[in-house]
Amino acid sequence: MAQWQEVQNLANAYLEQIHQLYATAALPMAVRQCLAAWIEDQNWRQAAEPLSSHARMLFHSLLALLGERLGSLGLGNEDFMLKHNLRKAHRDLQAAFEECPEAFANLVANLLQEERRILRLGQAGGQVRQVLSPPQCTTCQVRLNPAFCCPAPPPYPPEPPQTPPAGEDRTNDPQYAQQIQALQAKLQLLDRQRRVRMGGSGDGA
Repeated sequence: MAQWQEVQNLANAYLEQIHQLYATAALPMAVRQCLAAWIEDQNWRQAAEPLSSHARMLFHSLLALLGERLGSLGLGNEDFMLKHNLRKAHRDLQAAFEECPEAFANLVANLLQEERRILRLGQAGGQVRQVLSPPQCTTCQVRLNPAFCCPAPPPYPPEPPQTPPAGEDRTNDPQYAQQIQALQAKLQLLDRQRRVRMGGSGDGA
């Protein structure tokens, strides 16, 4: 079971600790929720190392995935609120970490580590709610009520997430290399589309 799904099964006392954790974090819970599987599948600790180019690639990949999720949302009231939260998160993250993606990677690594600590405490104390079947939802919802819903399946990666141990070097993993190449291709495509749009705007001026 993915870490974020396990977190949702914690008793209220430990869920409150999760809410407090993200109340002051630069990574909004809306982003953590919507990109849960993808976030957990990345080695943020390794990316946070000094002079790591991997941190910048992960940061821009996250922004690209946020953009895709925004484009997939509908016009309903709940999606309207989620759009607002994700659009603000995209803008704020870009402003805060564009020049220091290593700091963002370190932030995410620390958040995941703290989640695991709270999760271990809850499980050790038997403070886990019994769920007969996981809740089903087509899109992740952000409500004022402090309740979680299951995240919608992320556009990437299609495989069940396998979180590597902290510090593990996956550079020689063929599957990981393919994922990196796919992300780089996606970023290059988005960059070309942006340049085309900018060029079109300039011609019409």
